[in-house]
Amino acid sequence: MPNRDFLQAAEIVRSRPFRQAQADDRAFHTLLDQSSQMTWVLSPDGLLLDANQTALDYGDVEYKQIVGRPLAAVMGWTLSHRGQARLRAAIATAAGGEAVRYETDIRGANAREETFDLTVRPVGQETQQPMLVVEGVNVSDRKRLASYLHRCQRLESVGELTLGIVHDLTNLLTPISAVANLLRLEFPEADGHQRQLFKILTVNTNRAIALIGRILHFVKGDTESHCVLEVDHLLLSVKQLIQIALPVSVSMQTCIPAGLWQIAGNENQLHQVLMNLCLNARDAMPNGGELALSVENVEVENIERGVELEDSPSDYVVIRVSDTGSGISPQVLDRIFEPFFTAKPAGRGTGLGLPTALDIVESHGGFIDVFSTKKLGTQFLVFLPAVA
Repeated sequence: MPNRDFLQAAEIVRSRPFRQAQADDRAFHTLLDQSSQMTWVLSPDGLLLDANQTALDYGDVEYKQIVGRPLAAVMGWTLSHRGQARLRAAIATAAGGEAVRYETDIRGANAREETFDLTVRPVGQETQQPMLVVEGVNVSDRKRLASYLHRCQRLESVGELTLGIVHDLTNLLTPISAVANLLRLEFPEADGHQRQLFKILTVNTNRAIALIGRILHFVKGDTESHCVLEVDHLLLSVKQLIQIALPVSVSMQTCIPAGLWQIAGNENQLHQVLMNLCLNARDAMPNGGELALSVENVEVENIERGVELEDSPSDYVVIRVSDTGSGISPQVLDRIFEPFFTAKPAGRGTGLGLPTALDIVESHGGFIDVFSTKKLGTQFLVFLPAVA
């Protein structure tokens, strides 16, 4: 026969207030698990009592693996020794009744180090020592965006400086070009060798003026609407600029056949796309290699890309940028068009070049394909609709 204490406990469990408390607790945990921020509940001495699903997923652990462990040593994610010491100090401060907020870098189960805004605060209880709540908000994207905006401001200043330099160089080269042309008229009796020198001076001065004009066009940008473009002219312009940026260890090959179809687009935007792809190819070959730039006409039925092109009314002009560099691993290849993702060393890339390139190409009705093999190289194929 059940004893009196058991019957009393059973009555409490069956009671409406108890069942309501359980329902409220489940609803609270469901809401907490749906939060994008990580949340841990600690005892006053810093041992884990609970965590929401976001925190468990970030460490790729289960509740039973972390309960009763110190937060600084939780399985599935890593803090530096300095970070652990700072967290322990924050927990001790919060246990004394004072909230602490700071930023720290944490490496999760995905092996990526990300920056979190951590808040450690006591949750007051009148009859006993307060529990502690630690909330972690991933601010990595926000910090990367702030860094990118700062870099944009610097580039804007550099662009303004470049415009001034370009105008000054144009003012210097224009009279030189004029004098070079006049020399041939002033000295009609010049012999063959002298005439050849006049020609070299004239041709190279005019070439420098044309190059400066392309740089000026690229730096200034434009907001003009799409117009019909000759692809060969676009690629030759890119080639002339990119060759200046290549080290002697990287050679450049181009294949621009006759009879290319025209495309409709914004020349400056497409110039930006190809410059970005070529510079990425250069960076993939620190020990030297070959950068190839080619183009061809492709009929839509010959493109192996699946159902998304079934209703395409247009054939395509395909621009191929390939290198013999280090290649891209499959894990990285899946993420190269994600904003702010970069495999380059810190300070070498913003992670916005390829997403911007993809956005520009898609705004032109095209798409980009990528093929890469580690240690063998990478090919980017830019598909742009041909003008009917």
